[in-house]
Amino acid sequence: MIDLMPKQTLAFDVLTEPEYSHISELLYGGGAGGGKSMLGCIWLMIQSAKYPGTRWVIGRNTLKTLKETTLNSFFEVAKMGGVAYNYVENKGIKFPNGSEILLKDLAYYPSDPEYSELGSLEITGAFVDECNQITEQAWNVLKSRIRYNLDEYNLTPKILGTCNPSRNWVYNRFYEPWRENKLSENRMFIQSLLCDNYKISKHYKTNLDELDEMQRKRLRDGDWSNYRTGGEFWKQYKEEKHVQPVPFLPDKPVHISVDINVLPYITQTLWQVQTGSETVELRQFGECPARDPENTAVKAAQKVARYLRHLGYSGVVHIYGDASGKYRSAVEKSTFFGKYFEEMRKYFVVNDRVMKSNPSVAMSAAFINEIYEGLTKFSIVIGDNCPLSKQDYNTVKEDMNGGMVKEKVKDAVTEVQYEKNGHLSDAKRYFICKVLEKEYKEFLVKRKKNNIV
Repeated sequence: MIDLMPKQTLAFDVLTEPEYSHISELLYGGGAGGGKSMLGCIWLMIQSAKYPGTRWVIGRNTLKTLKETTLNSFFEVAKMGGVAYNYVENKGIKFPNGSEILLKDLAYYPSDPEYSELGSLEITGAFVDECNQITEQAWNVLKSRIRYNLDEYNLTPKILGTCNPSRNWVYNRFYEPWRENKLSENRMFIQSLLCDNYKISKHYKTNLDELDEMQRKRLRDGDWSNYRTGGEFWKQYKEEKHVQPVPFLPDKPVHISVDINVLPYITQTLWQVQTGSETVELRQFGECPARDPENTAVKAAQKVARYLRHLGYSGVVHIYGDASGKYRSAVEKSTFFGKYFEEMRKYFVVNDRVMKSNPSVAMSAAFINEIYEGLTKFSIVIGDNCPLSKQDYNTVKEDMNGGMVKEKVKDAVTEVQYEKNGHLSDAKRYFICKVLEKEYKEFLVKRKKNNIV
């Protein structure tokens, strides 16, 4: 038996009742714990069962996250409703009556800026969970594909989005016009917050109560205006505490973390790990920032190699970095790290530690901020000879989703548009989340168990 809460009932009516046929876009939520994912799953499950041979989409920024979160909500809903289905890994959910629900990754990829992969779809309706994490273009393209079997069942196109407060296209398209009573007649926003969900666990509310003030207001109270304006991505980083002279230790291996912006802009940070009897210190002793517009993988490697050889080092080098460098390069025909490793091996024993995919920006920041706060046995020390790193760590901004705000600028010489900030912070994230891979995975499990995402 599925029991909908009042605001879920209103939203379900908007999605299914003829009197709301003029509404083609519904945004539901605006806070944590309002029953967002459950609503979307209930809607698609009932529609699939009611209308044979229809085709629907559940979308999210990444398929991995969709399977770990929204899909589990669907399984729970289907169990409550006693609905028969067959789940096919990575493809979707099929019903005995011929209906199906496709699972779609809606992330933006530079190789497909127009979302042409969605262009061949023909669907009956769509549910995008955490739509604030996708681009407006992805939303528009997906909406344009809603046309399959509509006339046969006298249905109207409907796309449902759920989200937490965000200062992006969702704010501009839905929330601000709703607040000003100027929302387009084909759109609706239904605000559902933690206080509207009488089924929520008291432990979940406690978890939200313990968040920092900004996140508490945003996620618990649904405050769209409470967003950060600068310098708080590394909220526990304090220059007076974490910056000090960091001498190079010739007997310790060197760790190099590389961030690749739009080539030829490349940033490299240099680290060592000092293990004590009870603590482990992660020490940034150098930086090779992206300042040379003629940088290439080879030149980047030569630059850091000269620096290390000047220090008299010729030992093992562990290399971390932007996972995209394993697969593409805007300048060179081969992968960035292929060329980079080839050059570095002329001088050092090289250990490839580049991850298959980059860590979540928000989760990796939360993990590293715990280290800065002194909540673990690890500590981070930044060398006082790393001025650009200090500037980046002090000023990089946090967006409303816990991500990093990056300002795009155009190079005066090459006219290439690139992100001018955050790259030293990215290099730091790649290194720490990989060198502490076990601890980072345990952190993610803990956050998921406590429903903090």
